Order: sequence, then C-alpha cells, then structure tokens
Amino acid sequence: MSDDNSVLEKFVSENDCNFDIDNVDFKTKEEILQECRKKFEDHTVSGLHTCLCCLRILTRDNILRKELTSEFFLSQLFKYAFEYNYNLEYSKTSLEALKSLSNIVFKEPCVIGPLKTMGFIKNVLESVDILIETEDNEKLLLCLKLLFLVTALDSASRQELMESNALRMLVRVVNMKRSNITDSNVSAEALKVVYNVLYSTRDEDITKELGDDIQNLVVMLRCILQDPVLDEFTNYALVR
Repeated sequence: MSDDNSVLEKFVSENDCNFDIDNVDFKTKEEILQECRKKFEDHTVSGLHTCLCCLRILTRDNILRKELTSEFFLSQLFKYAFEYNYNLEYSKTSLEALKSLSNIVFKEPCVIGPLKTMGFIKNVLESVDILIETEDNEKLLLCLKLLFLVTALDSASRQELMESNALRMLVRVVNMKRSNITDSNVSAEALKVVYNVLYSTRDEDITKELGDDIQNLVVMLRCILQDPVLDEFTNYALVR
C-alpha cells in the first residue's frame, strides 16, 4: 500500500460513518493499520490527524481493536491524547486519540492496567483541570467519559481518585454554567464519576470532609434534571 496520505484520507471519507466496519475487506483494514503504524514509527507529522481518525474507525473492528491494545498503539494514543498545544491541528489530533482510547477502554478493559502504568489517571485529571479553565467542553466530556469507565471497571482507580483532589475538581465541573446540551452532558458525566467513586466508600472522614460538596451535588443534580436542554441522562456509548 502506498504511504500517500490520500490512502488514509480515502479510508476515512468512505468509513467515517460506517459503523458496520465488518463489511470492509479485512486485508484493507490491516493495511490501513500498518500504514498508521509506519507513520508513528517514522514520527510523521503530516497526516497525523487522518491517521488517528483511521484508528478510531478501526476500534469498531473486534479483531483489529485487540491489535490496538498492544503497548505500541496504546503508548501512541496516550501520547497524543494528552499532548497540549493550542494549535488547532494538534487539538484535533488530541480529540481523535481520546475518542480511540474511550472506545478501547470500553470494549477492552484489560488495557486499564497498562494505561495506569503510563500515568493515565494523573494525566486525565491534569487534563480535566486544564480543560475547565480553557472551556474546551468537547474534550472535557471525553476525559470525563474515560474517568467514568475506569472508575466503573476498576476499583483501584476509584480508590486512587478518592485519595486525590479529584472529587473537589469534579464538583467544580458540576457547578460550571450550562448553556447547551454539551455543557449539561459534561455536568452529568462528572456526576457519574462522583457516584462511582463514592458508591463503594465507607470512609466517614472523607464523606464528612466533603459534606457540603455532596449536599451541593444533590442540589445540582436536581437542577440538571430540570434543565430544559437535557432531556435525560444518556448512558455511555461508543464515541463514534
């Protein structure tokens, strides 16, 4: 397969909205995956966003998604998901990497351990803190979805968040002004993470310390449920 960016662009244009990826020739998908691997290995900047779009599409394939759980691809996705640069192109690549990570964690929870070894929890929390200030709610929503998944699937992660300053930061997210559906979804996702973290705790010192914040969460939950721009809380789904 040619390493021309047009090959990857063609794959994205034909399959971006194709959620029945099994109807694409498997050899073609394998070649796309190898082309992306080559770009990563060559540290090619040109076409990086398109390459990450291809990986997001390939997460829909049950076989190739397992290839993406390898240390090589996980480390690449991790790198670009949490790389901060205010250049628009870098922001787009980061968004695509976060989407792929969300899909992989959702379907292949075995990656949680390796990701945590890379510093996953620390990087997600740092990202949330930055994104609250920059008001990049699309990316913030993806980071919160990742936290929701990890805290739902891994008890050690719940404990890790409990012992950090994460709960207070999540309360800040819930208290953010909501003016559209994305803002409301961000608040809802933050509440889901808080619920996961607090659900299994029996540490009275922590719950007492957070007493006022928890009461505020109850009030905020009532407000969100009455929010006209949010019909209902949506369950977690694949980031298409």
